[in-house]
Amino acid sequence: MQTKTPSPNILLSVVLPCYNESATVEKTVQAVHRALKPIAPHYEVIAVDDGSPDQTAVVLQSLAALDQRVTAICNAQNAGKGAAVRTGVLRSEGQFVAFIDADGEIDPQQLLPYLGCAINGIDLVVASKQHSQSNVSRSLKRRIFSWGWKRLTYGLFGIQVADTQVGLKLFTHDLAQQIFPLLRSQSMSFDLELLWAASHMGYSILELPVDINMLESRSSVTVRRIGRMMWEVVKLRIKGINKNHERVLEPAQ
Repeated sequence: MQTKTPSPNILLSVVLPCYNESATVEKTVQAVHRALKPIAPHYEVIAVDDGSPDQTAVVLQSLAALDQRVTAICNAQNAGKGAAVRTGVLRSEGQFVAFIDADGEIDPQQLLPYLGCAINGIDLVVASKQHSQSNVSRSLKRRIFSWGWKRLTYGLFGIQVADTQVGLKLFTHDLAQQIFPLLRSQSMSFDLELLWAASHMGYSILELPVDINMLESRSSVTVRRIGRMMWEVVKLRIKGINKNHERVLEPAQ
């Protein structure tokens, strides 16, 4: 597989997948800038609007016009978080790449400690609500969902990762170039497919603590969505591995 070479001037690319985040994304971008000030100007922010019906695209274009470190990608149609992350990651030029939710629930200050672990040789650093040092504010509904999701994914995939779904992950340029062109999942099961692929391709994975303030008023966790995610996971398990437990992936279109 032909891959592009990272820019020697960009240490870290940060991808922000956005959907209906016009009220929050500017604050999130500013928080990323503050968090990455120690490595400035050697980073870039790639914000991807996933066909939002609100003014997210307008806000992103304004931010990009004011700061050359910010790139705005505005998709005409909604394709799912996985599609937005994949688009941003494949556009990135950093030696390391991260993606973080744009809703402001996760503190970007955690990017540099994660980056330090990657620089020291970890291929994929994963934020985990299950880590003993994590500081997480969430509802009972979300705790129950996380418990069930963990058992479902471990039973189907055997991944030795306690929490697959937190919207903060950081990885090497090599992993991004080798894995992301092959990922199929467009929606919330994207994180699981990424971890599954990385595990089976022999990349090292480390879970780290995370600070999250989950805003229940903005929660997208519904019974219908949980059912759809579980069906996607079952389909992924059926199609994704052959009898020798090797990845059977074709480049996504």
